[in-house]
Amino acid sequence: DAVADVHGVLRSVTFRTALWLRGIPVAKIEKGREEKKDFIRGGGREMKPLEHTVIRYCDVFRKLGFVFDDPAPAVRRAHPNPMGEKSGTWVGFAPFSAQQGKTYPEPLAREAVRLLSERHSRVFIHSGGGAEVEFAREMERVYPNVTALFGRVDMAGEIDLIANLDCVVSMDSLVMHLASLVATPVVSVWGATHPGLGFFGYGCNPRGILQADLECRPCSVFGNKPCRFGDYRCLFDVTPALIAERVSELVGK
Repeated sequence: DAVADVHGVLRSVTFRTALWLRGIPVAKIEKGREEKKDFIRGGGREMKPLEHTVIRYCDVFRKLGFVFDDPAPAVRRAHPNPMGEKSGTWVGFAPFSAQQGKTYPEPLAREAVRLLSERHSRVFIHSGGGAEVEFAREMERVYPNVTALFGRVDMAGEIDLIANLDCVVSMDSLVMHLASLVATPVVSVWGATHPGLGFFGYGCNPRGILQADLECRPCSVFGNKPCRFGDYRCLFDVTPALIAERVSELVGK
């Protein structure tokens, strides 16, 4: 009956155009590329946050005649705990991303794990495979209360675990959004990107945002541009101590 293109990339444009030429109604996402360029040029300072991507998704369906309110943020609900009975405070740590500008540097990640493991009963490291899981399993060997999650739970299990955590530390990446779906508090670390560009976890508490005040950031929408200085100072300025303190604030310790 209709096509709602919420992706807006070459393959979806080709698909929707082919069907539009056959008389099928189509609607496409407005990504606000020029707005985002202006936001980056302005460094995000004293600038109104751009429309959230979730709302941009909703607007595509509204163009096709659907009538509905913006979604309410998630609320906490009981989920099964794939890691068994919980005791004390449990914290998740997701230092990885597909882009270097959004990945917490390894020396800092090691120190963050140490601090979090000292302060909280259990720490769970969210990761992919390869070098990421090697790091997570090394931390597991060093600290008895650290658990590497890769290979132990599937996606549904990971969401269930996140729903049972007291807080998650995440970059601008998947785990932040998974936590937003189950209303788990998030400390989000922003390097090359910026929460005002519309990709902040929907409904997350802005109090959890950690970002450096540098003239050079944000430098990209997706964190995929190399650092102009070569040192990713935007990430190094968000220290492990800052992360640990913000987690303690959010969990009330």
